[in-house]
Amino acid sequence: MPAKNNKANALANLGNFDNAIALYDQILEKNPDYLTARKNLDTVLLLNADVTDSDHASTDSNIENIAYAESSESEKIIPNNQKKQEPTDFINELSLVFSTLGSLFGFMN
Repeated sequence: MPAKNNKANALANLGNFDNAIALYDQILEKNPDYLTARKNLDTVLLLNADVTDSDHASTDSNIENIAYAESSESEKIIPNNQKKQEPTDFINELSLVFSTLGSLFGFMN
């Protein structure tokens, strides 16, 4: 499941929202309680709605005030007005992952 979730994340980061949404749906059909995939699907649905509404839509303002609280009973959406989240750069995140993996396996000391 995590590998499919990562693939869907990559598709979403590339702007391929339809395929990302389809993959998240497959994941959630097999495991409806997979909270990470559910949160990612919700985010992509927001991004996709904004892109279809306008060619120059700014999606950051629509999703920056939403934070998810994990609960064993149910999911809750909580407004997060205290801090502004900076958008992440996919390439920087990817480089951090490879750097960490390299350090773990002793390739980069």
